Amino acid sequence: MELEPKQIRISPISKTWILDLDGTIVVHDGPYIMGKDEFLPGAREFLDSIPDRDMIIFLTAQRYFQSVIELLSNSMI
Repeated sequence: MELEPKQIRISPISKTWILDLDGTIVVHDGPYIMGKDEFLPGAREFLDSIPDRDMIIFLTAQRYFQSVIELLSNSMI
């Protein structure tokens, strides 16, 4: 008996993604370590794969998050 489905069906309705930024999407403490925020490997490609109709909510514990806002804005995310 197989436990894993052979085909996954995902509803076509829009989704909401709730993502932590620090250490998940961008380098944790990037501005302090590298002087700027930077995407982790594969993170940009993952974000680009999310359909435009979906909503993304980013969470962060950064007090000074202007750098990450600029990174996301400049990347058109």
